[in-house]
Amino acid sequence: MTLLLTDDQIKQLVSIDDVLPVVENMFAQEGQGLVTEVPRERIQAGPNYLAYMGGSNNYQEKMGMKVYSHCGDNLQFYVILFDSVSGELLLLTRADSLGRLRTAATSAIGAKYLSNSDSETLAIIGSGYQASTQLEATCRVRGIKKILAYSRTKEKCINFSKEMTSSLGIPVEPCQSAQDAVSDADIVITITTADSPVIDHSWLKTGTTVVAPGNARWNAQEIDFRTIHNSDLITVDTIEGCKTEAGELMAAAEKGLFKWEQVKELSAIVSGESSGRTSSEQLILFKFVGMGPLDIVTAQLIYEKAIANNVGTNIQL
Repeated sequence: MTLLLTDDQIKQLVSIDDVLPVVENMFAQEGQGLVTEVPRERIQAGPNYLAYMGGSNNYQEKMGMKVYSHCGDNLQFYVILFDSVSGELLLLTRADSLGRLRTAATSAIGAKYLSNSDSETLAIIGSGYQASTQLEATCRVRGIKKILAYSRTKEKCINFSKEMTSSLGIPVEPCQSAQDAVSDADIVITITTADSPVIDHSWLKTGTTVVAPGNARWNAQEIDFRTIHNSDLITVDTIEGCKTEAGELMAAAEKGLFKWEQVKELSAIVSGESSGRTSSEQLILFKFVGMGPLDIVTAQLIYEKAIANNVGTNIQL
């Protein structure tokens, strides 16, 4: 039998607290060679496209993929989950909330392993669809006492700040500029669709950790070249994926501002195979573009919760 789930059902089943340990464990398992990734591919249809990314989590005996269409402003996300031993199709689900949760959890795990442990001030650039879960997740892994927010639309930023102050119980201050937001931040999250840099190296204080889960496009650039060039450590989720989708890193590498051989995958740090931050004064950049195995482990969590709570519709295909 195959289980069908809607996005509303997923919202009822899981929270960021459920997803955080699952994502952290996936990176640890990947570092031990127990995860296989298939980077994102796109099938063009004129100006629109269908994208897919997938993988297998051998420690769970699961495999699958995320498939989504991007047609103008309309995006439709789905995940399919298989048992990798029997081949059974276990789950077909909408993946909007799933994607938000695993992306936010990835940012938070990056912050947990790369930021200074005493980080208290968090800045976020962007107040769109992904922003609230980014703050929620990062506040779970660090003792954040103050959040500074900036987005291009002033009214939207003010409303977002009020909502998140109420939700998190932590003061979220709307800022007049991106510089005002990041200049005093210990951790900076950029979660925008910008094609040009939204931060500048000169704004960052010593010891900042920049987490950049924004645009995954070859021609996008959220992070300025000086930040990339001056980073003491550049960490990514997938080197193979970032070589084709992390626009700012691709362009910086072409200009000789860093070498891919110097980049570390987060899995190596989480698994203990490699060191992360070694000094409180280091500038660290964590750029990620998304990995199929993260969708798969999150889908497995959702599947288990749905079965335990008798949620969803079972069908025989």
